[in-house]
Amino acid sequence: MIVECLVGVAVAVGNAVAAEAVKDAWDLVKRWHAGSRRRRDEAGALAELEAAARDARTRAAAEDAARAYATIEVSARTLAREAPGVRRFVGERPPHTQGFVEVAVVEDVVARAGEAVAAVEARDLRAGALDGIVLPVAPPPRSDGLDGVALSGYRLESLLGEGGFGSVYLARNELGDAVAVKVPHHPGQVKRVLREARILRGLDHPGIVRVQNVVLEHPTHPHLICEYVDGPSLRDVLAENRKLEAADVEQIAREALDVLDHAHGRGVLHLDLKPDNILLTRATPRRVKVLDFGIGRVAAGATIALSQTTYRATMGIAGTPDYMAPEQRKGVPDLDGRADLYALAVTIHELVRGEVPLDGDALDSGRPGLDALFEKAFVPRRERRIADARTARALLDGGRREPVPQPAQTRAAGWSGEPLPPGMRRGREKPVLIHDTRKGLEIEVVYVPAGDFIMGADDADDDEKPRHTHPMPKGYFIGRFPTTWKEYRTFCRATGREEPSPPSWGAKDDHPVVNVSWDDAKAFCDWAGLRLPTEAEWEKAARGTDGRKYPWGKEDPTADRCIWRGHPTYGRQSTAPVGSVPRGASPYGAQDMAGNVWNWCAEWYDRGAYVRYARGDTAHPQAGSGRVFRGGSWGGTAGGCRASLRNGRAPGVRFDVLGFRPLRSYP
Repeated sequence: MIVECLVGVAVAVGNAVAAEAVKDAWDLVKRWHAGSRRRRDEAGALAELEAAARDARTRAAAEDAARAYATIEVSARTLAREAPGVRRFVGERPPHTQGFVEVAVVEDVVARAGEAVAAVEARDLRAGALDGIVLPVAPPPRSDGLDGVALSGYRLESLLGEGGFGSVYLARNELGDAVAVKVPHHPGQVKRVLREARILRGLDHPGIVRVQNVVLEHPTHPHLICEYVDGPSLRDVLAENRKLEAADVEQIAREALDVLDHAHGRGVLHLDLKPDNILLTRATPRRVKVLDFGIGRVAAGATIALSQTTYRATMGIAGTPDYMAPEQRKGVPDLDGRADLYALAVTIHELVRGEVPLDGDALDSGRPGLDALFEKAFVPRRERRIADARTARALLDGGRREPVPQPAQTRAAGWSGEPLPPGMRRGREKPVLIHDTRKGLEIEVVYVPAGDFIMGADDADDDEKPRHTHPMPKGYFIGRFPTTWKEYRTFCRATGREEPSPPSWGAKDDHPVVNVSWDDAKAFCDWAGLRLPTEAEWEKAARGTDGRKYPWGKEDPTADRCIWRGHPTYGRQSTAPVGSVPRGASPYGAQDMAGNVWNWCAEWYDRGAYVRYARGDTAHPQAGSGRVFRGGSWGGTAGGCRASLRNGRAPGVRFDVLGFRPLRSYP
């Protein structure tokens, strides 16, 4: 099977010249399957492929053509020598993954051969600088049987599935947060996915399962950390029901087309769309989530190889190739969104009829829009296929030409109905929102809407006077909790910044980070795509609009509302885990705004600032000797936890009562 893999992967590289380089090899494969296989072993077939590529290289007029031929030449020679070893370690894998592992190994050989060729000057390449070169091929680490293994702070709990890319596990961190961890069949696949993951940063749609991090540096198992979706794939649904109601399929198609329109509009193709890669959330109403954008592109080489009839018959695998558009199976280099529409049409037929379609099949679902979409998308010649996802959506909706919602419309709204900016979504419960840093860290925030509020106090310290109405023309998102040690460590490990000194009670993951300077806090916020709040933003988030004394009202602190020196467990002892006193939350749901740790704010401390603010001059101080911090701490008095209390210190100080919480501006 290595011959088919090599030819398929080479064509799937997407280089038109490479496709020409192996044109004769397709005939070789056909002859091999037609009966000459009995007269030629696999090594002999690979040697013939090597010779054909070498001859093409010597005749090539263009440099890029010569390099493409040389890549195939080195790959074929390597695999001819290494075929016995490859067959041996592939045969040790579970039968249902052997084909995928073999393709991954071949794909890695082709990638490394391309790197070797690229490092050689063109004149030396034509002179045969790589003649006789054979690349080493070692068995990749196994991706199966990793239950209980810890990767990037997540413990793999159970295998969710296996496919062309690798094994997918449900994993949780110490706080119980669930993610899907994908471990590839071959480490080299992760490097190729990284290129795609960078492209995927431009995608922000609630129907796309997000890649949260790509971990390259793990010594044995490079991996991907992805959003976990609690719900079955359409493949699971088919296994249980065999068919779906046409009305349900129509809604699935509608949501999938919205996803494709969003992705295609940003130049990203899926290339592996099928029931296995479409999930349905368990939550009501059930929503479509599309898996593996970008990974599908990397898996394209594997699916080309799997499309060989004898390969499917031998390995019992019939999946992905049935969904591939003809131009994708042929290795056409300039694929576009119509390949994904073809795959969606095949998926629609299987959902409605219980089987993939054959050429000439009709859908006959009884839903005119769905039937019309299938008819226009399941077309072998792509120039006759429906043009794009937006047109397909209009056809599905009965010819009505209303536009497919764009990101600002399709993006989920917050709990107050506000459109969420890119990289943000609702959390599991009101009012929690999630800010995704796209650097392996998600931060819980709450929304504070625009509108005036009561700032300051008359029965307080002079720098809190006078009580006045302060304008807040824009809403914003503020951290639900102070930044924790775990969150700050993630930043330090990603940037190489030195971790703060731990306090006497230890640097516990779920406690607020302390001993951070103002510059430390700002650096974290900059890295996370956030910022520190201004005094006004902090104060409104803490007390709402009615001028209350504390986040919960006018009553003095109690043990179930505040961590201050009078708390029976933590008072004068240590910080508490963030969120330990939910009854003390502010009107917007921000917790620990009174006590636990002081919070650094953005601007310089100006003792007379509130006097200026009351006169209408709301410009922030531009200089000073200290930066503002607010909120009180585990070691402070009850009065020190008032929402209007102000304080300031030099930005370089670090105290075990002083932390911070981030803020995200509303666009």
